[in-house]
Amino acid sequence: MLEETATYYSQLTQQMLLSDSSEDYIQKACWCLNQEKGRASYYLPDSTQFKLIEVVRWQLLNQTVDRLIEKQKILNSGMVTDFQIQR
Repeated sequence: MLEETATYYSQLTQQMLLSDSSEDYIQKACWCLNQEKGRASYYLPDSTQFKLIEVVRWQLLNQTVDRLIEKQKILNSGMVTDFQIQR
């Protein structure tokens, strides 16, 4: 279950990074994390909930922070780049 969750959120992260602004990405990532917490609280024991939420948090936030910062710097500089194509 954890591997499937990581794969799903990794793919979702890639899509959102390409299509959303940094601010929109953070909002959507937090929404996804809260939704996952809510679902997990209904179906999973506490120890499994913690592991699942850590996987989701890692995929949505921890792993993408540097890329979000890079994307924002590029946008703030006004440079026209192919950032989305490269990622």
